[in-house]
Amino acid sequence: MNLKYLPNTKDIASEVSEFITLWQDTPPSLIQKTSGSTGIPKDIELKKDIMRASAQMTNAFFHLQKESSALLCISPKFIGGKMMLVRSILGAFNLTVAPISANPLKNLNHPIDFAAFVPYQIEKIIQETPEKLNLISSIIIGGAPISVQLEEKLLNFNSNAYATFGMTETVSHIALRKIDSTQEPYKRIGDTQFSTDENGNLIIHAPTLSIEALKTNDRVELIGNHSFHWLGRNDFVINSGGIKLHPETIERKIAKILGDDQFIIAGIPHESFGEEVVAITLSNTLKNKAKQTDFTKLNPYEVPKRWMVIPTFEMTKSGKIDRKQTVLKLQRSKK
Repeated sequence: MNLKYLPNTKDIASEVSEFITLWQDTPPSLIQKTSGSTGIPKDIELKKDIMRASAQMTNAFFHLQKESSALLCISPKFIGGKMMLVRSILGAFNLTVAPISANPLKNLNHPIDFAAFVPYQIEKIIQETPEKLNLISSIIIGGAPISVQLEEKLLNFNSNAYATFGMTETVSHIALRKIDSTQEPYKRIGDTQFSTDENGNLIIHAPTLSIEALKTNDRVELIGNHSFHWLGRNDFVINSGGIKLHPETIERKIAKILGDDQFIIAGIPHESFGEEVVAITLSNTLKNKAKQTDFTKLNPYEVPKRWMVIPTFEMTKSGKIDRKQTVLKLQRSKK
């Protein structure tokens, strides 16, 4: 691996050096903290041979080889940064190290074959230096949901962009969805296969990663055993009058109609239906816009019965909206 550092990378440079030393050290595993998106963050053990296998799966998918160019702009403290380093070490890449910042491409002036970002970074790059995005051939985006609006913006660039599906327990992504106008499903990488349980929850089978049958709380629409459409987290399913509704799916539909995604969909207790569908936002303007919007394209059960405005969303430690705590805070404020 050949390293090139862009300006203002002093902090990440020390993290890179620390990880490389740890990677070359004798212990066969590393400790990584989970994101805390669906519960309290916890430490899990990552075996180096599984990390190698995951990295090789990604490198093969993107046809990356010796002296391919890659970009590191996510801290190696997180699994995304660690895995970019492992891919680069195994592939003998030319790795450019950028600042850990909202827009890490400000000082990038040469083409890159492969890079990973979180959605917020992509938003800032498009706002500030959109021309830089065309320097990168293949992009993976993970760590948080990608909004409908951001996906539409990405269609204007030459880069091939992919949404990732994975979790710390799978080391990295095990499926990718190309962001284009055809609404492609998530497709496996490597020898991964998928099945579902009786409730439609995804089960992951990945022999290369020593995963026999990892049960998830993700509701999916399975397409064979190699791909799926993601519907939402089972943790957040709304049961309204016996109808099961997926808030994430509803959010994407409404965001396309409103042209705005600054809201979440949730279920709150209802004496007759068990739960009713509501939209929670920080914006009175969006609430008023929604009142004047025609939602007849939605299933009637999906249309929010109320739009509720709150001062702030509750957030997880990893910077994602904590749906359960936000709803609990809303309910407490109404008592």
